Amino acid sequence: GVLLIGLFATGWLLFTQSDRVAELLSRDIRPPLWWAAASLTGEHPLAGVSVAGFENAFRAHLPAGYFLRAYATYRSNHPHNQFLFWAGAMGLPGLLALLALWVWPLWRLFFRYRTLSAILRLIGWGYLALLIHSAFDLVLAEWPTLDLAAVYLGLLWYAVTVLPAANSPPAPLPA
Repeated sequence: GVLLIGLFATGWLLFTQSDRVAELLSRDIRPPLWWAAASLTGEHPLAGVSVAGFENAFRAHLPAGYFLRAYATYRSNHPHNQFLFWAGAMGLPGLLALLALWVWPLWRLFFRYRTLSAILRLIGWGYLALLIHSAFDLVLAEWPTLDLAAVYLGLLWYAVTVLPAANSPPAPLPA
């Protein structure tokens, strides 16, 4: 229900405020960073350029107009989108592997949502908020949010792999 309300509100804002959204995006630094990261990924789709080599390779893909924006920096080592960063640094296979690591437990728990404890539900929502935010900022690239996301991720993996599902039979005792 909450996701549907969020999607509806986003669609309504984009539809009714499209001129304002377009004006905000024309001044924001993120779209040129995203295009540069997508371009870099297009040049190196299989292996990427490595995490260490990302900044140097990324710089060559930044459009000149990026540097004319109010908040542009001389040095950009991240596209403000963790998924585009992973794709550019590690290629599309690396992106898929990291998505499996970072998203799979959340996906699995979604189908068991009604059986989860309140604390696991809160952890899941907090983790989902961090993942969504990482598509627009450096959430999974800097502490303390990276550390918080890693703790949440560990707890979610524990819930997926160790905690039994509500409808599953109990595990047999070891012999």
